Amino acid sequence: MNHPKGITMDGRGRPWAAEEDFQPKRVSVWSADGRLVNAFYGPSEYGGGGRLDPNDKTRFYYYGMEFKLDWEKGTDQLRSVFFRPQAGDLPAPDGHGAGGMPELPIYASGRQYMANCYNSNPTHGSPVAMLWIMENGQTRPVAALGRAHDWTVLKSEAMRPRWPKGIDLTGAPRRNQAMFVWSDANANAQVEPEEVRPDDPRRHRRPARKRIPNAPSRILEQQGHGHHQRRAERGRTSAGAVG
Repeated sequence: MNHPKGITMDGRGRPWAAEEDFQPKRVSVWSADGRLVNAFYGPSEYGGGGRLDPNDKTRFYYYGMEFKLDWEKGTDQLRSVFFRPQAGDLPAPDGHGAGGMPELPIYASGRQYMANCYNSNPTHGSPVAMLWIMENGQTRPVAALGRAHDWTVLKSEAMRPRWPKGIDLTGAPRRNQAMFVWSDANANAQVEPEEVRPDDPRRHRRPARKRIPNAPSRILEQQGHGHHQRRAERGRTSAGAVG
């Protein structure tokens, strides 16, 4: 139990506890000898969310927590809190819609990773996608990709030499756009300047092409103009227009 805020006793002498927490939002009831009797969770965040494990449909991930689902009984039980930011941990990206928690399970080379690329922003996608590795029931950040302006970590003086030429990440976002890739080479769960590879999107822009008139459209336009001109001439006499 984390951060119990209110406790009361029911008529059977059992303590009920309400926690001031988001992982999980929970009201629980306990036995007199300290055993968990039942727990009530919710509500979910706006729009719901969560992901089922592709390898095990009884595992459900939501908001940094893993729940065990019993599909036959229609019940669920909190199994673990695998992501709970603490003081000194790597700060999450803080741009608009960029700070989602690890939720999407990905399996590769016998390892389990978690990503936030689909749960940071419900309508526009995430400007920064992060990847964590699951180790002993806890996640550790290992990589990130996205828009540099949406992560304060990349705006420090230590990171300035890594910025693309002519880009100031502390300036106006529209005039200082840059992409980045980060990989935690030394496995310390922190972003080091030498681990960041920036990219200037301006160098990928296609050169402006000379506009070539659309020949078929021009011909049709000329034919149409001549057609209307001939009709006007047929309908006009020396005395003026005729009906």
